[in-house]
Amino acid sequence: EWVEAEVFARLHQMMLDLLGSAGAIDWSRASVDAMQVRAVKGGT
Repeated sequence: EWVEAEVFARLHQMMLDLLGSAGAIDWSRASVDAMQVRAVKGGT
């Protein structure tokens, strides 16, 4: 239910907004990474 209600995504965004506005995030050390892997055993 929490995932469907996007509670974690909203909480994550709220924390980024709060920390960003306080100058507590050093974006010069941030990185982005992504990987997609096929679910070999039929997972979703």
